[in-house]
This record gives sequence, C-alpha cells and structure tokens, in this order.
Amino acid sequence: MDEEEYVETKRETNEQLKEFSGSLEKLMKGNISLVSALSAVRLATQLAISNAFKTPEIIRMFAKQEPKLLREKLKQIVDDAHFKKISREVCNRQKAEVLSALRHLGEKLSSEELQFLESHNDVANAFKNIEFVEVHDDA
Repeated sequence: MDEEEYVETKRETNEQLKEFSGSLEKLMKGNISLVSALSAVRLATQLAISNAFKTPEIIRMFAKQEPKLLREKLKQIVDDAHFKKISREVCNRQKAEVLSALRHLGEKLSSEELQFLESHNDVANAFKNIEFVEVHDDA
C-alpha cells in the first residue's frame, strides 16, 4: 500500500467513523430502533484498524501479509528506543501496532507480547467496557 492509498483508505475510514458516530448518537437518543450488529462490528473493526495503525510502513507490511518483515520491524523499534533514536511513547505505539498486525495475521505471540499488547493497545482498552445491545422497535 503506497502513501496515496494509505491516505485514501484513512479518509474513507474516517468518513465511515463519522457516520458510525452519528448512528450511535441517534441510537443513544432513541431515534433509531435497530442497528445492524454486522454493520456495527464492521465499523468498529475499521475504527480499531484506523486507530491502531498510524505508521504507513507497518500498514504496508500488514496489507502484504509479511510477518517476517513485521518481526524485523519490531526488533528495529526496540533497538531504536534502546539507542534513544525514538521516544518511549513512539516505541510503545509502534510496538503495539506491529504486535496487533501480527496477531491479526494469525501469528503466535509470546505471553510477554500479549501482556504488552493488552496494556498498551489503546484501541483494545477503549472497547473493553462497550457492550452492543439489540434495540427492539415497540411501535
């Protein structure tokens, strides 16, 4: 995925997120009687991907399904942080991106990697307490 494709995908995802946010707001106000669970899950997934992957290089590796390159990138990120080439915050964000990509590609993560991902993945943490409920139309 080149930079132009990334920007276009991000723009489309952000538009869909705004639409999703509007639907949720209407639902909360009672203006929508039923929300398609499948649509809600699809949009939530796009939101997670949009927020989880902010580094174009990682997005490209994920899109091309290149777990070996992602593992190499992970090592590079850790090394860069160790040698103070990047901040700890950038390291943690990029490391969480790579680990999320690896997990979505079906790669096995160590227990240490899973713990890191759980504690540093803001998207996953943001959705921990959200429950989707079915709303029935009584009219």
